[in-house]
Amino acid sequence: MKNEKRKTRAFRLTSCLLALFFCVGTASSALTADELKLLLNEYYLYDISQEAMEETTINGVLEEIGDPYTFYYSPEEYALMQTRMTDQHIGGIGIRGNKVEEGMYIAEVLPNGAAEKNGIIAGDTIISVNGVSLEGQTIEQIKANIAGEVGTVIQLSIKKKNGTIVEYSFEREDLVIESVQSEMLDDGVAYIYCNSFTSGTNTSFEKAIDKHKANTDVWMIDLRNNPGGSAYTALESVGMFLDTINNSVIAYFENAKDEYIPLSISSKNTGLVEPVVVLTSNYSASASELFAGVVRDSRAGVIIGDRTFGKGIAQRVLDKEAYPNYFSDGDAVQITTYRYFTKRGNISHQIGIIPNLLVDPHIAPDVAQLLSAQTGNNMLRLKLGTWNWDINLDLATSVDQLPNFIALLEGLPPQADLYITETNNQWDEITVDELVEQYNLTEFQSRWFTDVSHCGYDLAINALGTYDILNGYGDGKFEPDKTMTRAEFCAMLIQAFHLTDLKKGVKFSDVPEDAWYADEVGTVAAWGLMNGVGDGAFDPEETLTTEQAITVLARAGIQYNVLLKAKAKQWNQEAHPELSPYSEWAQQWVWLMGQSQTDMLGRTENLLFDAYYNIDHEDPVLRAEVADMLFNLLTHVNLLPL
Repeated sequence: MKNEKRKTRAFRLTSCLLALFFCVGTASSALTADELKLLLNEYYLYDISQEAMEETTINGVLEEIGDPYTFYYSPEEYALMQTRMTDQHIGGIGIRGNKVEEGMYIAEVLPNGAAEKNGIIAGDTIISVNGVSLEGQTIEQIKANIAGEVGTVIQLSIKKKNGTIVEYSFEREDLVIESVQSEMLDDGVAYIYCNSFTSGTNTSFEKAIDKHKANTDVWMIDLRNNPGGSAYTALESVGMFLDTINNSVIAYFENAKDEYIPLSISSKNTGLVEPVVVLTSNYSASASELFAGVVRDSRAGVIIGDRTFGKGIAQRVLDKEAYPNYFSDGDAVQITTYRYFTKRGNISHQIGIIPNLLVDPHIAPDVAQLLSAQTGNNMLRLKLGTWNWDINLDLATSVDQLPNFIALLEGLPPQADLYITETNNQWDEITVDELVEQYNLTEFQSRWFTDVSHCGYDLAINALGTYDILNGYGDGKFEPDKTMTRAEFCAMLIQAFHLTDLKKGVKFSDVPEDAWYADEVGTVAAWGLMNGVGDGAFDPEETLTTEQAITVLARAGIQYNVLLKAKAKQWNQEAHPELSPYSEWAQQWVWLMGQSQTDMLGRTENLLFDAYYNIDHEDPVLRAEVADMLFNLLTHVNLLPL
């Protein structure tokens, strides 16, 4: 690095908070475009295109980069952002939201705010502000339109869930937003709600723990719609729930130079031994994903809700403290600088955090409470993660709780262990199907496939179906014995690795723009998971071979787990002549999946669907075989927490 001392001076790490209390615009800057390029060369996580380097304005450089998390703050905007990162009074309307195509989807309406007082509810979508359409605007531009001085009037056009458009006009208010709130629920459940990780969040967690720990058997941490914040604060907060000691490393940052920075905790040793239930939604992002990922990888509890957003990168805000000559006017720039990994080497970027129980996030708290029953004569025991969870069946099958119980059962993979007792002493094994029949659960809808029991890979396939990692054909069937085309494989990868931001920039001469798979092929190629076949072609209808599938899955693995990435670098072709029947380009990846991995006892763990010497590398790969390798990969690195 050019100047490590200068680089490590006071700085702030932030994840892109999606709350609507500050704005990003295009005001004139003290920073110049050339100075911005120097900072990007020093700090930016990704490669910078020549086109970006040739731009002559700050806006031009940032637009060419196209990173939604790298942007410039005017002095006014930076002052507002700093206010947002503390529990202080700020001007706003009292909502939290997320960018959608039409504008801003309202994920949460804060109590007693202007939005709640005027009848705006979660699930509404803001489509225009003061007559200006939000379609096509960035999240920062939307914030700029909604933010304003306390007492000024704002006019909103809001699309309701039923599609009707309603016009609103009201004043912005002075709000104080507390990042943490807590209360005791029934059955010894301490509920802690966290809407973002600001500078005071870890202190608020500590106060909540001290307040409730004497009466707590389960900690329920609600991170639904939490867009992130300070990664350090998130780690200090989650550290209070871990059986660890101060200065223990629980995560890592990786910068553009492939350097790894250990992240240790110094939070108070609370002495907690109770399990943690983390609630997540599709809009839980960044630092909140880091919190959930640490809970998952440390086996401190379970995660219930939806698969998270998938933002596993962190940003650094550079201001006059770090570069006084660049930011003399009080402006600043935020730059994507790091990826972050949990201690087991997992990253959440794109793939997100897959919960132990995939349920509708709206009912996640109710499902979580079912797992916390204290006593009863008619009990169900579920082994989930490394914990036993007891469910009072009389309560679970009551009229009010039955939908939540059904959702819980629908979210169980076939690997889940269930036991039932009527005496509190004798536990007998029971299956989901037996429970459905015994309690006549007619509303139960299985996520398992109906045509895989014969193929030998049914447990793997049905587990992936349970977590919505694999899709079938819409009729309950998976067609495990079918082969796959290269285009179909791209679609499977999109679903499995949560590549929701479809890339349309990668073009192949034999992929028509109107083909059903055009975006899928372009996205997979843009992420470097699959290449073309030469001469600008992709061969989308060509049948996928076994060694092609192995290679692509292994390449995906090293993108989402740094330990796999490090192991791949140890490949030595001369040391493995036994792999010579495979194509030269595939040998490293066959070794990585089939020979290099070990279990906790140091024994070789094969992630392929069969031993490498039993596989004909040129054979067409079957859907069941791909599913089995995908399952083996995800469970081995704990991205799928069974």
